[in-house]
Order: sequence, then C-alpha cells, then structure tokens
Amino acid sequence: MNLLFGYPLYLVCILFLVPALLFLVMRFRRVRSALSPVQGAESPSMRSLSLAFALRTVFFSLAWCCLVVAAAEPRWGSEPVAVRQQGMAVALVMDVSRSMGAKDLAPDRVSYAAAYASLLVSRMGPVPCALVLVKGEAHPAIPLTQDHRSIHDILEILSPTLLTEPGSNIGSGVQAALRLFPAGLASARTIILFTDGDETSGSLLEAAREVRRSGSTLAIVGTGTVPGAEIEIPGSDGLYLARLREDYLRNVAEASGRDGLYVQASEPGSAQRILSL
Repeated sequence: MNLLFGYPLYLVCILFLVPALLFLVMRFRRVRSALSPVQGAESPSMRSLSLAFALRTVFFSLAWCCLVVAAAEPRWGSEPVAVRQQGMAVALVMDVSRSMGAKDLAPDRVSYAAAYASLLVSRMGPVPCALVLVKGEAHPAIPLTQDHRSIHDILEILSPTLLTEPGSNIGSGVQAALRLFPAGLASARTIILFTDGDETSGSLLEAAREVRRSGSTLAIVGTGTVPGAEIEIPGSDGLYLARLREDYLRNVAEASGRDGLYVQASEPGSAQRILSL
C-alpha cells in the first residue's frame, strides 16, 4: 500500500524544528548555568529540571511533526490519475483497377495486395476495420467491424474483374474511407491504401489533404514495381505498361500529414512499419 500526500511540500516545515530546538537548548543551558551555583549541578532539583526539559522538547517535536503531516494530508492507497484511453480504427482501401492485374508481383498485384492486407488484419487484434474497394469509383464493402472474418472473405476473392467500371478514381476511395469513421470517434483513425498510383480521374493528392485536415493517418502500400509490367487493354490492339508511380505516392503520403507513410509492398519489414503507426 502506498503512502501519498495531498500537499507534500508542507513536509518541508518539519525542518523548522532544527532552529527551534537549537534555540530551546541554548536557553535551557543559560537557565541551568544561572541556577547551578545556587542549587548545584547534580542536585535532585536540577536533574528534575533537565528531565522536564527533555520530555517537553520531545513532546513538542512530536506535536509539530504530527501537525505538519496532518496539514500535508496523508493518504493511503493508489492515487487516481486521469488517463485518456485511445484505441485505433482502420479502413483498408483496395485499388482493384485494371492496372492492378499486372503480374510484376506474383501472382498479380491485386492478389499480392490482398494477401498483404489479410496479414495486417490478422495481426491487428480486436481493432475495428473497414474495407473499401476502388475501381471507377469507391465502393464501401464493409463498415467498421471487429468481425475480421468478413474482411478476409472478400480479400480472398479480390480481383480486377470483381467490379466492371472502367478507369480508376483512387482519391474517391480515400474519401469514402474517411466517411466510414463515425463523427466524434475517439479512436485514432488510420487509412491503409493499396495501389500502384495509376489513376485516371479524381485527385489522390487532394484526398490526402482531406486526410490531413481530418486528423487521420494515411499509410500507402505501393503495389507493383517501378519498371512495371504490360497489361492488355480491352478494345485496344496494344499493350499498356503499368508502372508503380512511386514518386507520386510518396508525395501523396507527405501531403497527408506528418504521420503519413509510404512503403513498397515488396519491401522487407514494411508490414511492421505500418503496424507500428
């Protein structure tokens, strides 16, 4: 059991005993010196006087110490301390546009991202998570929930053919993720975006600024390689070289705030960096 004091600085007043006792001792010696020639230094009356002085001094000291300790308000037990409890809420944003079907990551970018995201979710514990899919526009798939099984189920079947819209508006996915966080949510809000940065409409950079204004955190997992890989474009006789727009994604992460983070999906230890946010 701990002994605590409401006003511990009051305990310093105990030190005032030192000059007070010195004063009393000096005064007693003067009185004793004055009486000794008359009654004798070892007379019964002088011994009684010395005993009375000693007892009075001891009781005076004890009384002063008790008074000071009482004024300091002693308490037994634990001191209550106000602590702000803050958890975390996470929204996963998965880019499933056609460029994410490139095979520069095995078996392809979107499958690699899905496995990566599933690994993160499995290591988060009971953290509420949400899932947003992005192709032409954002499609909130799962609201914030601690039922991670439902998120794993969708990640297992993720592919660019899951949605049929053309183009890619990655910024709308980030904005949709922000709307999934309830107003007044006390938890730290983190958005984890899996993308190669290849957008055909909207502005991911502007969405990152919205993340900064909201006080949330944006972590971007660059999915793909800088050299890229060729993919077929429906309705076209040619091939399209889909590259990882790494420089652009780094700028987006920086624009999202000081806690913004960019990692490359194939970078060793990148998952741990995200889990440490």
